[in-house]
Amino acid sequence: MKTTLTDFKGIVTAPGLLEREPASCFDALNWEFPAPGLVRKRRGFERLGGNAGGPVWKILTSRLMGNNVVAHVGAGTSAIQLRYGNGTGALTALSVVDSSNLTRARAPRAQMALCQRNHYITANEGVARLESDIGASVVRYAGMPRGEGLRRGGTAFPTFILAGTNFGVGYARAYRVTWHRLDADGIELGGAPTTRFVIANTADFSGFAGATASFDVQFMIPTEWGTNNTALTTSYFFRLWGTRTYLDASQSGDDEMFLVAERYLTAAELAAAHVSYVDATPDLFLGASPTLHTNKTNFSTSEAGIEQGIVNEDAPPPVANDVAYWQDCAWYADFAYRPGITVALITTLTAGDQVSVGVGGVPLVLTASAAPASGTDFRNFTALSSTTANIRATTAALVATINNNLKFLGRGVRAHHISTTTTRPGLIFLEATRPSAAPISFTATPAAAFQGFGGYNVTAGPGVSATQEANGLTFSKPFRADAVPPANNIFSAGPRDARILRIFPFRDRLLVFTDFGIYQVTGRTFADFSLSPFDLGFRLMGRELVALCDERVYAWCYEGIVEIDDGGVRVVSTPIEPTIEALTLAAGAITSPSGQLQFGRNSISDQGYAVGYRNQHQVRFHYPQSDDPAVMNGCAFWLSFDTRTRTWARGQFNQKTFAGYLDARISGVVRFGDDLLMQGCWSTGADTYLFLERQGFVNNDYLDDTRDGDSQPISSAMRVQFQVPNDSGLVHWQQTVLNFEDGEATWRARPSLVTLSYATEDLSGFGYASQAVSSEVLRLEAPIEVRRAQRLQLTLTHAVAQYAGVLGISQEYRAGARFARKVTP
Repeated sequence: MKTTLTDFKGIVTAPGLLEREPASCFDALNWEFPAPGLVRKRRGFERLGGNAGGPVWKILTSRLMGNNVVAHVGAGTSAIQLRYGNGTGALTALSVVDSSNLTRARAPRAQMALCQRNHYITANEGVARLESDIGASVVRYAGMPRGEGLRRGGTAFPTFILAGTNFGVGYARAYRVTWHRLDADGIELGGAPTTRFVIANTADFSGFAGATASFDVQFMIPTEWGTNNTALTTSYFFRLWGTRTYLDASQSGDDEMFLVAERYLTAAELAAAHVSYVDATPDLFLGASPTLHTNKTNFSTSEAGIEQGIVNEDAPPPVANDVAYWQDCAWYADFAYRPGITVALITTLTAGDQVSVGVGGVPLVLTASAAPASGTDFRNFTALSSTTANIRATTAALVATINNNLKFLGRGVRAHHISTTTTRPGLIFLEATRPSAAPISFTATPAAAFQGFGGYNVTAGPGVSATQEANGLTFSKPFRADAVPPANNIFSAGPRDARILRIFPFRDRLLVFTDFGIYQVTGRTFADFSLSPFDLGFRLMGRELVALCDERVYAWCYEGIVEIDDGGVRVVSTPIEPTIEALTLAAGAITSPSGQLQFGRNSISDQGYAVGYRNQHQVRFHYPQSDDPAVMNGCAFWLSFDTRTRTWARGQFNQKTFAGYLDARISGVVRFGDDLLMQGCWSTGADTYLFLERQGFVNNDYLDDTRDGDSQPISSAMRVQFQVPNDSGLVHWQQTVLNFEDGEATWRARPSLVTLSYATEDLSGFGYASQAVSSEVLRLEAPIEVRRAQRLQLTLTHAVAQYAGVLGISQEYRAGARFARKVTP
C-alpha cells in the first residue's frame, strides 16, 4: 500500500486532521504551490548596481514609469527624499520646490495616486505633485495659490482711477483673481479665488476726478503654494474676473464673476510683486465671457450638481496620510487642515492701534497709520463715505501689509480678505501654507476692535495648529486632484476617535480600512457618493498590509488575513493560525501606552507590508524577525498566499545576518513595466540598493543577493505533514518516491541534489545526505530507524542554485498489527 501526495495543500498548521490533509505541509520555506499537484522553488533577488541613497522606505510605480520607480529614501527611521530610476544606476534625486525634503515617517509611509498623468504623493509637508516629465521639473505641492486681492499696503498708496469712458461716476465693480499654470502635459491647474475686492469711481478711491473712468486693477502676486516664500515664475498666468457694474452708494453688487482678462506673468510684474491691469471692459461684453466656478447662478455645466458659491472654490488638498484615485476623483484620507484663523474687524481703528500676528518666535507687530511711514505700518481709513467703506479699505490694507511682511520673513502664512456683499466687510482669514508651521495667532490692541470665530479669542490669542481629521475622507473635483472644495465633500468613517488607515479602490467601491472596521464608498459621481459600513468585524493591523491580486483585495487584520470581493469578507488564514500566532509572538513584545503588552502586533503594524503579485498570483505579507528599533527595522520573512491554488507558503530572503539579524527589506512593489517584484532595503541610514526578482530562466535565478552584494543559493525546505495510514497500530515504511518536473523546458530541468529527512511520532529525526537525482523519479528506501512507526513525516530540502519542481510524492508501506511494537536497533 502507499500514501500518495499529489495535490499539495501548502502550509496547514491548524489543529485537527480535518485541516491537516495528507498533502499539506507543516512548513514550506521558499517553496511555492503555483498549480495543483506542483511545488516549485521560488526565484531569487538580484542586488542592482545603483545606489539608492539610503534606506528605501517606499517604492512607487505607475504606468507612466515603465521599469523605473520612485523611491522614498532617507534615514533609519523615516524617509525624506524622492529618487527616481530603475536601480541599475544611482537613483536620481528629484528636486522639491522650496525644499529638498518630503518627509514621511516609517508609519505611515508615503502613498501615491495617478490622476491626469500627475502623481500625487503624501508627505508631512503636504500632498506633492510629481508630473509626467519626471525629473525634468521640480516636485510641487498639490494645489494652486489663492489670490491675495487688491494692493492697498505700503507707503506709496496706489492710484486706482484712470481716465476712461467705461465706468460712470459712482459706479463700482467687484473682482476676484485666480492663478493657473499648465502641467507637463498641457493640462490646466487652477486655484481658489479667495479674495473679493471692489474698485469704485468714487472719492473713496485714489485718482477720483468726478468723471467717467477706467480702473487700474492692482492686485498682489502670491507665492508658490505650499512654500514659505518661493516666488511664482512666468509659467504662471492669472485670470481676472469681474462683476457687472453697480451703483456703489445704493447697491451692494453681487458675486457673479465673468472673465475680464487672462495672461501670463511678466518678469517686471514678478519684480514688483503685483500686477497692474487697466480694466475698460463694458458690461455688454461680460455676458458672453466664461464664468467663475464659484458663481451661484452663472456657473459652467461642469460645476452642476454641487453647492454653488465660494464653498465650491478650488481649494488645495489637505495634508493627508493616504490618497487614492477612484471614480474620476482623488480621495484624501486621515487628513489635516492647515492652521487657520478667521477674525473680523468690527469697528474703525485709531492711528497707533496695533495688530500682532504670531507665527512662532517673535510676533509680527503692525501699526495703524493714516500715512504709513514704514513697512510695518498699514493704512488706516477713517474719512471714507461710510463706516463700511472705512472697515473694508482698512482690512484690505492690513491684509496686504501682513502678506508683504510674512513673505519677506518667510513665515509661510498668508492673510486673505474674505468679505463678500453678504458678509461683514472686515473678515480676515489667516492660513499657514504648511501644517508644520508654528501655531499662528492674531491679537490686537484694542482687542474689542476685532472678533474671533470658531472659538478663537482675540484677547488671549492662543496659537492655532493643524486640525487632524483622523476619520475624515474628502474628495476632489472630477479629473482635478488639485481642487478640493472645503464643503459638502467630506465623510467621517466611524466614530470621532476612529482613524482611517488605508483607502483602496476596488471595482465599483472605495474600501475604507479603519481601526474600527471596514467601510465603503459607493456611487458614480460626486453628486451621489455615500459612505456605509462594509464589515465592522475586521480591523486592519497596519497601513501597508493591504494588496490587490486576481480581482480581490487581501488584508492582514487583527482577526486574521482576509479576502475581500463583491460577496464580502472571508478569513483565508484559518489553516495557518498557529503559524501567525507564533510569528506574532516572535516579533517581540511592546508595552502600549495603556501599559498592556502587545505581542508583536506593533512591530508588524509598523514595519510589515504587503505586495500583490498578479503575475505569480500571489499576495505576500512581509513581517519582521523581531522588534528591535536600535538595529533592525525591516522584514526578513513573508507569508505568501496563492490566490488560485488557495495555498500558503513561507519565504525568507537569505541566511546572512547583519548586527545579529537576518538580512531584511522594508518595501516592495511589482514594477508596472515588466511585472517583476522589486524590494527596498533597510539600514540605519547608510546607502542601500534596490533588489529585483531574477527572471533569466537560468540557474542563477535561484540566487539571493544580500545587502552587501554577496550571492547565496536559496535554501528551500518543505516539511510534509505526518502520514497516518493506520491509526490503530504501527506500520512498516518501505520506500519514498519523488517525481520531479523535467523535460517541459530547458530551464525546468530536474535538480541535481536533494536532501530528505524523516521524523517519527516521537520526533526522532533520521535522514539521508544529499541525494543525486539521475532521472525524473527518485526512489529511496526508508531508513531502518523509521521503518517501524505509526506515522512518518518527510522533509525535502534543496539548497542548490538551480530550478526544482516536484510533481508528486508517495510513501509505500505495509500495514502492521495493532500490537506491533517499535524496536530500537
